[in-house]
Amino acid sequence: MAEDSVVVTFEDGTAIPIRVAFVWPLPAPVDRSLPAREQYAILRPLADAGDAVAARTLYELLDQCLEAANSNARTRLHCEGVTAEQMAESLDWLQRADQGGDYIAGHRWAARLGDSQEGFEAWETRWRQGDPHALLALSRHYERGVPASTGGVPDPVRAHAYRLADFYVREAVYSKFQGLQTMRTLHADEVRSAGGRLNPQQHAEAQALAQDILSSNRNCCRGMW
Repeated sequence: MAEDSVVVTFEDGTAIPIRVAFVWPLPAPVDRSLPAREQYAILRPLADAGDAVAARTLYELLDQCLEAANSNARTRLHCEGVTAEQMAESLDWLQRADQGGDYIAGHRWAARLGDSQEGFEAWETRWRQGDPHALLALSRHYERGVPASTGGVPDPVRAHAYRLADFYVREAVYSKFQGLQTMRTLHADEVRSAGGRLNPQQHAEAQALAQDILSSNRNCCRGMW
């Protein structure tokens, strides 16, 4: 995991230094070209022993086999020998991979929880751990009035604050690291479009809240950019 420092600069000149860590997923501990039943036999004891990558790979394998009934014959043949009981365990392995700290599994588990209080809390946990990709997910939850704290009513200011925090972090990262700069224009247009729905006072509140969101999280930011 490579690390570097960047400075997030807001439009009012407020500067917030953050540490940026680049996370790369670990490879699957099995040859994915093997028949599914052979992969299962290799992965299951590893996952039982607490290997989070093996648990996530096991989820991916079983999830693929769950979809095989509606897929082509080649996929169904690949999954021969994997039982319905084993396939029904797929989400359990995803949750265990998340609990074991696997980055990709954490995203998939939170996404599986959808627009629910549980989903919101899962993304909140990811943000507290420093995952910048949680910012947009939290923005969407506030936009839809999902958190219990909103009483089911959309909170456009807080939604935009999280969107701004995401924007300024990405702006700082994209401007510093080659290969990421092509993302800047598209991302900026999306944020301007969303911000156009707020009045000046709401926009100022969102800016202040976005600064607090970033400055109060000492774990920011580690993720796949």
